[in-house]
Amino acid sequence: MPYSLAEPNYLAIYDASEIFAVVVALLIFSSGYNALDRQHHAGGLFLACAFLGVGLLDLLHTLSYPGMPDLITANSNHKSISLWLAARLLAAVALLALILLPLLAPKARWPRGPVLTAILLYTAVTGYLAFFLPQAIPTTYVEGEGLTTFKISLEWLFIGLHLVTLAHLLQLFFDNTAKTTKYKAQKSRPRQIKVVGVSVSNETELRG
Repeated sequence: MPYSLAEPNYLAIYDASEIFAVVVALLIFSSGYNALDRQHHAGGLFLACAFLGVGLLDLLHTLSYPGMPDLITANSNHKSISLWLAARLLAAVALLALILLPLLAPKARWPRGPVLTAILLYTAVTGYLAFFLPQAIPTTYVEGEGLTTFKISLEWLFIGLHLVTLAHLLQLFFDNTAKTTKYKAQKSRPRQIKVVGVSVSNETELRG
């Protein structure tokens, strides 16, 4: 028999899972940002700063969810989903940048301040639109009908970005595995030659 959670129970579980995601995102920012030098590789720096934006947007999304007390303006599905989409876009782009930037610009170094400022500006603009100009964002949810084509299309875009990231990760994994195998093979050759040489020498001494 299917079991459905009552609205208060569902909201509590949903909020707990979202708060956990917010904490994880902020930990990624804190550990990554504090481990960086003032000038650090663009990919790692962008990832760390981006997850501060992800954490803040996810927090606003959670507090704007229908059923929660109104946050600044009336909570709605469109308001909450808009903030969620902005967070998912930022996370997907940050993960892809972590892989691609070292390949496209291996020596690129960005200062932390401007990158962090850009992420906070993106977060602030997105929050302002979701709270005060929701009509400027394409409709994401229609009451009685459900999710819109715009929202579903963006989700497919995020999946595509993650698949590209995964493909590059697999390529790096196989390349590194091949290099490691080749290195081990080259390293073992002198030992084999030495063993053969010792064996030949011992055999010569015995015959002598």
